[in-house]
Amino acid sequence: MGGQAIGFGKPENPDKAWEREINGLNFTFSKVDEKEGVCLYRCSRRIESGTSETSFYSDRDLTPEEVEQLPQFAAFLAGKI
Repeated sequence: MGGQAIGFGKPENPDKAWEREINGLNFTFSKVDEKEGVCLYRCSRRIESGTSETSFYSDRDLTPEEVEQLPQFAAFLAGKI
């Protein structure tokens, strides 16, 4: 059975990074395979004093589109954090 595994197991592309402009702000997203079946998702942006970042762990291998729509990142993507 082809395709990308969802849930437990090693993701097909364990480490990935991409950039996106949202609400006029530039963000860098990344996914890192931390340990078997668990990924660390990060979202960061440059600010005057350096870099602001938020992150979370998931046992799901999410697509970039899914990551960008996560409630965990909503306030951050709106520029409120």
